[in-house]
Amino acid sequence: MDSILTRQHPEVKLLYKVFKGDAHNEYFWAKRLDIPLIYLFGKEKGN
Repeated sequence: MDSILTRQHPEVKLLYKVFKGDAHNEYFWAKRLDIPLIYLFGKEKGN
């Protein structure tokens, strides 16, 4: 996916985060859903 996005949209800067110990499932995605939402909408938690 990285190579496709980079090739098709070189102007976009991608960010990757690793959460050691977290499984690849909905429970752990929900725990960190705030990260992409803050990125997309620009508001911190509690504001």
